[in-house]
Amino acid sequence: MDDQSRIRELEGELARLAGIERQFSALLDSAVDFVVYRLRVVSGKPPPNAEVEFVTPSIRRIMGVGEPLRFETWFERIHPDDLDRVQRDSQRSAQNGETFSQRMRIRGSDAREWRWIHAISNPEMGEDGRPTHFNGMIADVTDHQRAEEEKAALRASIEEAERVQALGFLAAGVAHDINNLLMTVRGNVSHVREVLSYASGEVRSRAEQALAAIEAQVESGAALTGQLLGTARQGRLEVGVVDLGELTARVLASFGRTRKDIVVHDGTRTGLRVRGDRTQLERLLLNLLANAGAAMPEGGDLFVDVMPRSGPDGKEVALVVRDTGPGIEPVTLRNIFDPFFTTAGGTGLGLAAVRGIAHAHHGRATAHSRPGEGATFQVTLPACAEDPERDTAPDVGVVAPGSGTVLVVDDESAVRAVLSRMLEGIGYRVIGAGTGEEALALLARTEHPIDAILLDVVMPGKGGAELAQQIAGVAKGVPILVCSGYAEDDKIQRILESGAAHGFLQKPFGSAELRRRLAELPRPANA
Repeated sequence: MDDQSRIRELEGELARLAGIERQFSALLDSAVDFVVYRLRVVSGKPPPNAEVEFVTPSIRRIMGVGEPLRFETWFERIHPDDLDRVQRDSQRSAQNGETFSQRMRIRGSDAREWRWIHAISNPEMGEDGRPTHFNGMIADVTDHQRAEEEKAALRASIEEAERVQALGFLAAGVAHDINNLLMTVRGNVSHVREVLSYASGEVRSRAEQALAAIEAQVESGAALTGQLLGTARQGRLEVGVVDLGELTARVLASFGRTRKDIVVHDGTRTGLRVRGDRTQLERLLLNLLANAGAAMPEGGDLFVDVMPRSGPDGKEVALVVRDTGPGIEPVTLRNIFDPFFTTAGGTGLGLAAVRGIAHAHHGRATAHSRPGEGATFQVTLPACAEDPERDTAPDVGVVAPGSGTVLVVDDESAVRAVLSRMLEGIGYRVIGAGTGEEALALLARTEHPIDAILLDVVMPGKGGAELAQQIAGVAKGVPILVCSGYAEDDKIQRILESGAAHGFLQKPFGSAELRRRLAELPRPANA
């Protein structure tokens, strides 16, 4: 082969290689979600001891920087929480010739946004066995990272829902049993008080003090079971339109009188309404205030605001409670709403109930704090445009005291006995049944007209909505008052909406409340 032929062959090879280079460059230039780079290790230079020899134009889209590019610029754009880890691994790779692979957040082309990237590079070793270059790639994994975070959040939500559901089953059983016990105690207190009405003044006075103390403990026990049900988002809600600002201002006024060492800054606005149970929302606020008070045993400043917000599902109302206490450590903050979790003694149910009540109202509860900077708790609820509801209860008929017959259906014999004494004490004749089947049989054969039925909806065997419907079908026109130490809101609501029952009574209750609720029932159709 002569020299001319050899030259033409080499020129052709060069042209082919140039074409390949152009294709490769075009491919790199068209890269959108990844960057290819080459770094040269610079000996004697303090970390980061490298210089950029080559980088694809996509670096501008991903990191917002262009050429000429200093390697230090990459580190300047790394999120502060990731910087130490990335610098440490980068130095180790440069010293030992190890592959570098890290996922990190960087400030993107939009200076307000943090983007996730995955950077990986492999060393190119010199004759002395030390790395001289690093060839690598940066991939924009923001969408993938966000998808992983959403998946993790969904998984955590599912686990939380399962945990709360399990707690709900436990809370339901415990609350039902405790409230039945409290019902027995409260009913017997009422009975003893009636008997004492015939005793001498001194004996009656001394006994009344003891009975009042017992009643106070019954009320505390009932409040505790209410807290327990609140943690698991269980219990009956009496839903209406509530002015959250007005409710908060009223509760704050009372709190300020009891904790005069705390300066209350009331930033609430009235006219911000939500649909909810006024009693439960008041309990939620009291728990938040109690928590803030416990964080400031020597006094401090308490900031409470009720304000409008815009949420993902529309307009919302936010209740914000901020204290100037010592703040909360991150490890504690993660568990702050967990049932039975407490750092200050007590039951550990207060904040758990806050979250449970918020969720039961289709809202959410969050906490933010740093050690030494106090704590901020926020409850956000869907806003309601309706006006607060007025008491528009109809003028119903009355079961005349002393002339009516009440059928008591309850599987607890002690509760049946107490209810019987309470009813007889306020003038009613009583027929008792321990099961749904027994109640249906009594209704079928009784010779006495039944004027009202007091029905426990949580019983073994036949109970709940099914029993209420069957009893209503047999005792046509007889008003039914359902009661329970625990019952899920939706189950009670279904019974009431079906027309099978005319009201709900939460155990434990006393003679006065029982008398009032019976008096509110309509007259039987056969009266």
